[in-house]
Amino acid sequence: MRDVEVLIQDSDKPAEVGVTAWPPALALDTEPVLRLFTGESFYSSADAAIREAVLNSIDAIARHADGNALEPRIEIILDRSGPTLTVSDNGDGMNQEDLTNLFSKVGASASRLAKSGARANAIGTFGIGALSYFLICDRYQVQTRKADCEPIGLEFSSTMLDGKTRATTITPSRNEVGTTLVMFLKNQETLELLLNKFP
Repeated sequence: MRDVEVLIQDSDKPAEVGVTAWPPALALDTEPVLRLFTGESFYSSADAAIREAVLNSIDAIARHADGNALEPRIEIILDRSGPTLTVSDNGDGMNQEDLTNLFSKVGASASRLAKSGARANAIGTFGIGALSYFLICDRYQVQTRKADCEPIGLEFSSTMLDGKTRATTITPSRNEVGTTLVMFLKNQETLELLLNKFP
């Protein structure tokens, strides 16, 4: 039986004919998959962005409070002047490793890591919260600090849905442990929709 000819698609190059081993393996066309996770076909409504941000905050606070005396705090601000949505917490914050291997990696949810004891009692499920934010904005900023680590500021944009573009570093503005997420909403209508759902 002769080798099977297949199309090998690289997003930087035109499709070309190649030969692969048989039987085939599953492959991932990164950009369409990432865009799928930010569409209404996956999330029922744009308020999923708030839900995912709050779930992340709850998990972060649970980790920080474990064995510590902590008064939990999650603050949600909808600002018409931006318009922006800000979700801030006094959880355990993130370092570079957390931002790379947990926050920005699709599928690396806290609850999955809980199986190894690394993220006990986490309630996040799918590990796509950071993608859901693009339902209501084209860019968002993360200001975070973990204990005994330097503060970090990053900006994520929808151009990153190509699976290759990296986040942009910005000047850190948070000194206390925890995380602040600022979403720059797409338009005023999105803000009013969120205000109506969460008065």
